[in-house]
Amino acid sequence: MEISLPILILLLILLVAITIVTLFYKPRKKKLARDRYTLGLDMLVTGKRKEAYQLFKSIIQEDTDNIQAYLKLGQVVREGGNAGHALKIHKSLIIRKNLTDYEKIELQKNLALDQYSLKNLSGAISETKKILAIEKKNEWALVQLVKFSREMDDWNNAGEYLKQLLKSTGQTDNHKLGLYKLQQGRMALKQNDYKQALSLFDESLKLDKVLWEAHFFKGNVHAAESDNAFEQALAFEEKTPQSSKEKKLHQQAIDEAKDKLSKAISEWSIFAEKDPEHAWLVLSRLSDGLFALERFDEISKILQKVLKKDKGNIDALTELANYYVQKGDAANALDLTEQVLEKDDNSLQTRLIRLKISIQKKDYRNLSQDVDKLIELVSKNEYGLKHRRERNTDMRWLFSSSGDLEKFTD
Repeated sequence: MEISLPILILLLILLVAITIVTLFYKPRKKKLARDRYTLGLDMLVTGKRKEAYQLFKSIIQEDTDNIQAYLKLGQVVREGGNAGHALKIHKSLIIRKNLTDYEKIELQKNLALDQYSLKNLSGAISETKKILAIEKKNEWALVQLVKFSREMDDWNNAGEYLKQLLKSTGQTDNHKLGLYKLQQGRMALKQNDYKQALSLFDESLKLDKVLWEAHFFKGNVHAAESDNAFEQALAFEEKTPQSSKEKKLHQQAIDEAKDKLSKAISEWSIFAEKDPEHAWLVLSRLSDGLFALERFDEISKILQKVLKKDKGNIDALTELANYYVQKGDAANALDLTEQVLEKDDNSLQTRLIRLKISIQKKDYRNLSQDVDKLIELVSKNEYGLKHRRERNTDMRWLFSSSGDLEKFTD
């Protein structure tokens, strides 16, 4: 059957029309979709969530294969406060086939952030680790794993992920690694694992030999061991009558308590001398420990070392004044209290020391002034030793884990 010329011409016209539609209108439609997606991103950045939501939703309705629009739709929902619904949106993409590695990583990022917003840290960690299975050195994933592990107080894994992060980015930061090691040691100390805690504190010093905070915590470990030994000694002492074996165990416990306390004093002394700014953390404990060991005169040597490095150290001056009071040297004690009050008129401890001296000397003028000042401080609730703060970034971070050392971003 022959095709007539008019029909043949008509077929050719249809073929040309189909070609034009295929080559022009479809790319143009895709271009319009891309433009709308970009507009949606701009809306998201500028905080126009409702508009962005509607735009991404319309894109998906027209093209159910637009994975990026799905991801952003879920993000908008999460940032709008409905992380549960965002998780459902993102989970619907898991079964999709032929996702590129980029799309898989972006999907896992969103699933992790959904779980984090739902306060499911273990779920957030699980989803983030899947990114590393796709891209071993993914910086975003490693940063988040450090952050999530820290928030779970899992400093062992936080330290390991930090090590991976530094290695993958070609950085070296033994100081930060040392601080993480200190946090691991603090966790061990909380669990009364003294041997492990000491080992971790020693490792932190190997990483950074001027990490003086390690000496503070090592002293705390030895002090805890000393307390335990002393409690054992008391338990044996309360037994009456004591067997010869119990007497021997009692003496061994006393000796161990003294030995551990001596080690604590040694570590705290290093810390006080090397970090005078935070010497206040250990000065009273040093005084009490040395007094218990009948080595009270040594406190003045330690305080002089602190003052040699920081001559205006209020805490050391106050503690030294208290030492002179104990020694019966009121003149030196009074001189030191005057120095402290010139620097900090609100020092409660110094006022109390001078009060003690005034009572001994029957100096009623100073006695009355100090009592009035103490009443004023207490009434204003300003006696909280305001200068006693962890002013050093490392110490503040160690005690609060406030994130001062790292700036994490999504």
